[in-house]
Amino acid sequence: MTTLIKYTIAAVIGFLMLSCSSTPSIQKYYVEKQEDADFIAIDVPSSLIMNSDMMETDQKEVLGTIKKLNVLALQKSDSKMDKYQAESERINEILSHEKFKTLMRYGSNSSSATLKYTGDENAIDEVIVFAKDDERGLALFRVIGKDMNPGKIMQMLSKIDNDSFDFSFLNSLEAQLK
Repeated sequence: MTTLIKYTIAAVIGFLMLSCSSTPSIQKYYVEKQEDADFIAIDVPSSLIMNSDMMETDQKEVLGTIKKLNVLALQKSDSKMDKYQAESERINEILSHEKFKTLMRYGSNSSSATLKYTGDENAIDEVIVFAKDDERGLALFRVIGKDMNPGKIMQMLSKIDNDSFDFSFLNSLEAQLK
């Protein structure tokens, strides 16, 4: 009987070890970098970004698909040049995984941005924006939601006025970057 229990425990442990993915993920990266003093990390629930009292019902429904925004930034400096390069390469490696679908790319000689998403194109679960500038540093924006519809989000953004948005959370990011 004890042999059966030992084999069962060994099988469960083996299964758990195999089921744990060694593939790097954006979530793991965010958690890891939140503890790094060189990075600025901000987590913002959607309720702090928009004033839902000023929205119509359909706009509130669209907002309801957005759960939160994560912002992670690394300011570039001479002392962080190697770190900037290494972190940029690591983020690119994570985002090259097939689960991230490219929506848009932008690039110039000194700056670039990539917009990726996970989920179905009409029911997006996560939007990732990776931007880097050779003079200022890099930033990773992650919008987490459930069944976000990019068309409806863009339509909502075009209809609401600037008073509906509260971008004060960006003030702390800007202050930390100075």
